[in-house]
Amino acid sequence: MSLTNWIVKYFMAELSYILKEHYPTHFDTLKNTSHDKENDIYMCQSSMPVINFDSLTKELNPKKQPSSFDALLSDEVKKSVYCVEFKNQDKAKINNVEIQNKLIDGKVTVDDIFHRGNVARSDYSFVFCVAFKPNKQHYRYRSKIAIRETLFNLQKFEDKFDKIITNDIDFFIDEFTKRYSCD
Repeated sequence: MSLTNWIVKYFMAELSYILKEHYPTHFDTLKNTSHDKENDIYMCQSSMPVINFDSLTKELNPKKQPSSFDALLSDEVKKSVYCVEFKNQDKAKINNVEIQNKLIDGKVTVDDIFHRGNVARSDYSFVFCVAFKPNKQHYRYRSKIAIRETLFNLQKFEDKFDKIITNDIDFFIDEFTKRYSCD
């Protein structure tokens, strides 16, 4: 590694530091970011701290509100950034274009945060997650292939994210509980 590359790498910030320093008022819980205001339902009960990405996006774009996902989680140990959208709907009723816009516009905002904070984007892997209402009837018949299937025509955006996960909230809660020991 050349001296210049080492200096650039050394002085690059970590995302979690930038979020805590510049956007402390946007920290919330996973539970609150999963709140469906229209039906007054929380899709998960976790007190895990995350960035309320909707409120942060409003602050960064006061004149024109782009689409945004609900929560942003930075895992500095695994160098992963999780961008999470909660949909309290059956997957068949979810608007593909709306989800795609949240992915596209949200990624632009995340990239802007990385740029403003001098965070090396290449140091992180990016995961976009859509967690939707489970269909208990369908759940027991799903094959392992269907569980891994990318829904909402998001596979065409795999160049923007390292991984895209679309699954029901039960799967999401299970995975995050295993990974982060959160309630």
